[in-house]
Amino acid sequence: MSTRRFQVWEYTVSHAQLLLRSVRDEAHPTRVDVLFKNVGYMALPSAFMVDVIEELTGDQLETLEGLAAGALRDGRTAFRLTTADGEGLVVAGVMVSAEDELESHEPSALP
Repeated sequence: MSTRRFQVWEYTVSHAQLLLRSVRDEAHPTRVDVLFKNVGYMALPSAFMVDVIEELTGDQLETLEGLAAGALRDGRTAFRLTTADGEGLVVAGVMVSAEDELESHEPSALP
């Protein structure tokens, strides 16, 4: 994925779902949605440039502390979002994404 500006688009407490969205612009003719389900922890600004989203594994997970480490139970894993200004973190059960040519106000194709 090339560097794109994402926003926290929607968080549903009752379903513990976080939707991040990168809308279409002059440099990007598509919209990208990233959905995290069973979210137990997140540390993100409301809008940010993302270079990479990666799942943490093995030793990387052992470096997590506090609330983030506690959220790893129940089959969750950690996802690091590398940004120009640092890193964000989401601990969730699953991450899925979709890319389409829809407008920002149209519903996500993700469940």
